[in-house]
Amino acid sequence: MDVGAAASVGSAANSYETAMAELVNGTFKAELIEHQGPWRDADQVERAVVR
Repeated sequence: MDVGAAASVGSAANSYETAMAELVNGTFKAELIEHQGPWRDADQVERAVVR
């Protein structure tokens, strides 16, 4: 509090859920977005995600 930091307001075990979500997002970005680009627009990315 002395330096203006706020405590976390997440629920118990929320950090594990956040870590899992970050892992999934990182894998998704590496495998689809970065390796299969370049993309013309957001619609093309959306179609690739559905496939």
